Amino acid sequence: MVSGRSLVDLKERVNLPDIAYAGDHGLEISGPGFRHIPQEAEEFRATVAEIGEALEAALKGIPGVIFEHKGLSMSIHYRLAPLDQRTAALRTIRRVTKRYLDRDAVRVVKGKEVVNLLPPVDWHKGAALRWLLDLLDSMPRRVGGILPIYIGDDVTDEDAFMAVRESGFAVRVGRPKPTSAAPYYVKSTTEVEEVLQALLENSRSLGIPAHQH
Repeated sequence: MVSGRSLVDLKERVNLPDIAYAGDHGLEISGPGFRHIPQEAEEFRATVAEIGEALEAALKGIPGVIFEHKGLSMSIHYRLAPLDQRTAALRTIRRVTKRYLDRDAVRVVKGKEVVNLLPPVDWHKGAALRWLLDLLDSMPRRVGGILPIYIGDDVTDEDAFMAVRESGFAVRVGRPKPTSAAPYYVKSTTEVEEVLQALLENSRSLGIPAHQH
């Protein structure tokens, strides 16, 4: 499970034991018997806390802006802000983060009505996915090998699409988008559920034990 949510939040929402979680855009990876956080990301905690404090002070006059503090990163959601104030919110975010960007102290990534403040390291959902696939490759090979399938709907999922498309299936949720790295798509989260159900039923028909799903 790879998500932009914090690892703690992700685990609480999914609440499935014995699976691998990659929270905070892949910065925090945790699973049965392993845990991984890039050292550079760990060192970013103090910087992102400092930026977050400055942003909350600068944006306090704009209603509907939500600050999501994740420890290793931060997300500023503006989907609930009035339409006529979103441009001002984005302008303020650019102003506050500029001095950190100028010295490569932060990486700013825009998503769907959200701005993500990430450590200035070459680590993202795609890097986390490759790390997990390498870990699986180091384990005793299961019958049939490993077929990765990545399904996502955000701009930050594009790195993971790139990482998986050569060895598995990258599936985008939403309308077809020629610029996306995902060669396949489903129209909605409802169709995601249908795809997962079909995969589960197919694996059962092949006699694959439930713990290998």
